[in-house]
Amino acid sequence: SLSRRWAHPADGDATALRALPHMACLLDSARVDECLPPSSSDEAVCSALAAAHNEYVASVGSADSAPLMAVVLMIVQPTERNITDQRGIEARLWDDHSVPLIRATLAELDARAALSNDARLVYSLAGREATSRRLEVSVVYLRAGYRPEDYSAEGEWRGREKAEFSRAIK
Repeated sequence: SLSRRWAHPADGDATALRALPHMACLLDSARVDECLPPSSSDEAVCSALAAAHNEYVASVGSADSAPLMAVVLMIVQPTERNITDQRGIEARLWDDHSVPLIRATLAELDARAALSNDARLVYSLAGREATSRRLEVSVVYLRAGYRPEDYSAEGEWRGREKAEFSRAIK
């Protein structure tokens, strides 16, 4: 029967799945990495983020007497479960392009960021205290904020508004 032929390996019959070379490979946990097709999506994402970051830095220049360090800001969900690929992007962006990335929720963006008079998005790592480490956001990379559930309180809306009204590249 069709259900028996495509039975889940946990159900005790993976014979049909093992007959397909790529499926047999995936069933062998020691070979999973060699079975998966190569993907360059993280490389492409990082290259695009780095290009946008560099364009922002070049366009803003250093008009200030003490310019802030520019960073890419990744907007994430408060209860993010997909952190592995996000950390991979963060590491690759730094390793390959020397571009720092920070992660924050929309509510954290509201609480820790402010717009300057010239629409720069300034993010404070330690809150709004004058002594905190302040960073200028060059690029806002949205990995959250697509669903109505992402805006359960006013802080999420204010955070998104700050991002949208800023001169940071989105």
